[in-house]
Amino acid sequence: MSDSSPLPASDIVEAANHRENAAAVLLKELDERQDAVLEELDQLNDSIENLIESWRSKKQDPFEIDAQETEAANEIAL
Repeated sequence: MSDSSPLPASDIVEAANHRENAAAVLLKELDERQDAVLEELDQLNDSIENLIESWRSKKQDPFEIDAQETEAANEIAL
């Protein structure tokens, strides 16, 4: 049989501290990545909103176009 003696308390505490430090580093990296992704999403959202606004300003209501053409025709006739 193998002799498996329990680890000294100091080794157990050291291992726990090591895991805690590694977890803290990973959590910090995750938080930084999350901030970067949220910033990219905000930029993408702004781009989409600008595109929609641009599209809406170019798209005119057919009745509005008819009214503009009628006004232009009336101005020419005067």
